[in-house]
Amino acid sequence: MNKEKIIAELQRIIDEVAQISTTLDTIKEIGRFGKMTDDNFDFEKYIIWDTRCHNLLSRIMSGETIHYKRFKEEDNRGFAKPSRKGRGYFSHSVELYYKRAILIALRDDLVNDVFFDEKLLLTAENYQEILQQAEMLIKNDYKDPAAVLIGAVLEVSLRKICTKHRIEYRQKDTINPLNNLLKEKAYNSLTHKQIITWADLRNNAAHGHFDRYSASEVKMMYGWIVKFIEDQLHKNAV
Repeated sequence: MNKEKIIAELQRIIDEVAQISTTLDTIKEIGRFGKMTDDNFDFEKYIIWDTRCHNLLSRIMSGETIHYKRFKEEDNRGFAKPSRKGRGYFSHSVELYYKRAILIALRDDLVNDVFFDEKLLLTAENYQEILQQAEMLIKNDYKDPAAVLIGAVLEVSLRKICTKHRIEYRQKDTINPLNNLLKEKAYNSLTHKQIITWADLRNNAAHGHFDRYSASEVKMMYGWIVKFIEDQLHKNAV
């Protein structure tokens, strides 16, 4: 499914929310959620709608987006059971309200090109353009997608360095396996250790652990990898 089809499907799902609960659009402030009831809530339509949402979101970047992570966090909060870990909501309508907001955020990110498919990036040749996109994200305080982008560029670059040094690798090899292949053959142990650090940061970003690194670290990662690519692939190119 291409980006345009995903956007169209998201819009259709967002529009269907009005058929599930008639109270959502009457609430304009979060502080008034206590007045949002399930009196006119169609549970059967909600189950169908929610299942379709999970199906769509799980297929985008293999379900590794922050949007899907947030969406799953909202599951069953409408039950508001005292024994449930985390906060509960006043009604299923409030849960639906938040889920719709997450879908709108995903749609807008796709429309505005601040959402990236890492699998496509890993096969991209024009990684300089991708680095420019990452730089733009950093400047606009989008550290998390920037980290994923930069990590993808690092992986592409390591593959290119392996090819340059005639080192065989498996197609499924990611940053750390590629880094181990190149240790002492293409660069020193300090570079090897630094790449391990960047791989860890990239993995945290890709799996939604956004509190484990800072915007300044992503900026440092960007600068380091730009220089690394210049040294390894552009200088004395063969």
